[in-house]
Amino acid sequence: MLRSELATLFARPRTRVLLLILMAIPVVYTVVVKIAGGPKDGPAFLGQVPQNGLFAGLAGLSAIAPFVLPLAVAVVAGDAISGEADLGTLRYLLAAPVRRGRLVAVKLLAAVVFACTAALAVAVAGLLAGVVMFPPGPLVTAPGVDPPPADAVLAGAALPVPVAIGMVLLAALVIGVQVAGLAAVGVFVSTLTNSPVGAIAATVAALFLSEALHAQVSFLIPLQPWLLNSYWDAYQQLFHTRAALSGVMQSIGVSLAYVVVFGAATWVQFRRTDVVA
Repeated sequence: MLRSELATLFARPRTRVLLLILMAIPVVYTVVVKIAGGPKDGPAFLGQVPQNGLFAGLAGLSAIAPFVLPLAVAVVAGDAISGEADLGTLRYLLAAPVRRGRLVAVKLLAAVVFACTAALAVAVAGLLAGVVMFPPGPLVTAPGVDPPPADAVLAGAALPVPVAIGMVLLAALVIGVQVAGLAAVGVFVSTLTNSPVGAIAATVAALFLSEALHAQVSFLIPLQPWLLNSYWDAYQQLFHTRAALSGVMQSIGVSLAYVVVFGAATWVQFRRTDVVA
């Protein structure tokens, strides 16, 4: 069933357009850097692209991680159940017969697979564009634990090219897992309505709410470790010489907590839903 769901998801024109838009981002950044020279600002690692094309993959990930990729995941996850109801195919899916819990698990897993695939596609597009336009070489990491400015000169440990490529792809997978929590929220919302547009809008609203609550306000600080987007830049720790990777583990833990909570809520809600479409 999962194979069929993934085939259907990636065969949709909307999914392909989303992937193409995401893949275009690092390519456009790389072309602009090639034309205009090293930037003074922009996504993390963008300023290092002229010295090493492998950084284009990292710069692309830095560009999509805060908002663009979560927005694409919200579109896919919000449409998961409500889209089937809107098309009138949900009733036939359940008549197959398919258990509702299994359907929920497949829809959620498909959304997570899309997130990881999209992040990997961006990383690969950035790596290819960077290698074509700039010389590749050992990837020099940031010497500290904080994200470097776009135009910073890095002076940390150097990763050999094969290792560097593997680390960029690993960072893409980490980003995909990080937004799995948002995918779980989207699938849950999609069980509350037969309108895909409404479910997508509500999921995007949850993303904006998390962004708003992340503001540095004293009485909101206790909430911040549990917000969806609190650790979405933690993948950058993979490229810091002295980073402890605690942020990466926390980001994955928070994301999995959202998957468990909202996955269970989706199952309970969907079991009680009278499917008529």
